[in-house]
Amino acid sequence: MKDENKKEELIEILRNYHAYVPTEESGKVDHKLCFGDYLSFYHGKLAQQTQADCLTPEKRLEGLVLALSDFHAMMNLIDVIYKMSFSADSCKSVGTLAHAKVYLNARNAGTKKDSHKKYYDSSDLTDKVFNAYAISWVLDEL
Repeated sequence: MKDENKKEELIEILRNYHAYVPTEESGKVDHKLCFGDYLSFYHGKLAQQTQADCLTPEKRLEGLVLALSDFHAMMNLIDVIYKMSFSADSCKSVGTLAHAKVYLNARNAGTKKDSHKKYYDSSDLTDKVFNAYAISWVLDEL
């Protein structure tokens, strides 16, 4: 078992992950997301930096895009979104989070007071609303 807190062992772990990153015949390396908590993310970035002078993209670990995935940070973000943009009074106003909750029949999604307690349902509703806005923006730009 490798210890991700030891630099050399973490580099080995990342090289093992990198073996699953597709490489084109031209040698161009595809990019794959690799998620971890803050400490893993930080150590992974340091490990990538120590490999920056290597000769090949595989040795430099270029195919791994390290990303932060922290449950508590995401829960706090959903809580902030709901506290800033959710108002039960706006459920009849098209384009608001409260209207989307009613329109999409997302009964289990939270409100300003309990979005953190109903994290998964609140997060699903927020994802749907943001995706709808993104799609709408793209269609407007076409």
